[in-house]
Amino acid sequence: LSVTANFPWFVRAVSSNRIYIDAILPVFEQNGWDHMAVISENSGLFLSTRDYLLEEYAKLGFAVVADEVFTTEDEGASVDNIIARLTNIKKTGVRVWAVNAYAGNARMVLKEALHMGMTGKGWQVIGIGSTEECLLYTPTCKGPNGEVRETDLEVIEAAQGLITVIISV
Repeated sequence: LSVTANFPWFVRAVSSNRIYIDAILPVFEQNGWDHMAVISENSGLFLSTRDYLLEEYAKLGFAVVADEVFTTEDEGASVDNIIARLTNIKKTGVRVWAVNAYAGNARMVLKEALHMGMTGKGWQVIGIGSTEECLLYTPTCKGPNGEVRETDLEVIEAAQGLITVIISV
């Protein structure tokens, strides 16, 4: 099927990341989380997902107290930029926040959040985007050296209690 000359009209459709937002919002409602923060990667996919999250969260009458976007470069996100965004979130006093980024950058965000005391007891982190399928390296989303299990203990510690959604279609 992947030979387009033989199958010119075969198309693989990928669902929008909006499906993650639709799936996770009931968790916010059930837990009474009416204030949150979000840190997103500055790519179109994650910005459109973030925009949809902001719209849908507002429809519930809830407030996003920090809407932070970190920049990425050819070699990934800047740690200093991520720290600055997380610092802005921490200053608000909100204890529920979402990371909306590709897995490699989500790992960086989680590690820095751990260093800043923004994970674990008293905090709720939500994983949106490729985080849920790739955070801990899976056969379909291998790590930088081909590994299929997360070995970075800081990432594992920071991910404890993380809520995410795995969409299967």
